[in-house]
Amino acid sequence: MDCHEFVNLMSSYVDGDLALDRAAEWQQHFQHCPECGQFFKSFQSSRDMLRFLKKKPCPIEITKRLHSLVLGQLTRRKEQPAGEGSKSD
Repeated sequence: MDCHEFVNLMSSYVDGDLALDRAAEWQQHFQHCPECGQFFKSFQSSRDMLRFLKKKPCPIEITKRLHSLVLGQLTRRKEQPAGEGSKSD
C-alpha cells in the first residue's frame, strides 16, 4: 500500500468499513510510515474537534441570520439577468 491509498482508505478504516485483510494492510502501512502516522494523528485530532463542536448548538440568532443571508443570496442570483453568470459578492 502506498501513501495515497492509505489516505484514500482512512475514513473507511476509521468507520470499520474495510475488509480484515485491507484493514491489516492499512495498519501495517500506518506502523511503518512516519508521515502517514502523523497525518492520521492530525486527522483524528480534527475529527475529535468536530465531534466537540457538534455538541454545541448554534445560537438561534446566528441560525436565523445565516438563513436570511443565504436566502438573500439565492434571491439576488435568481434576479440576475441571463448571461451575467454568477458573480462573487
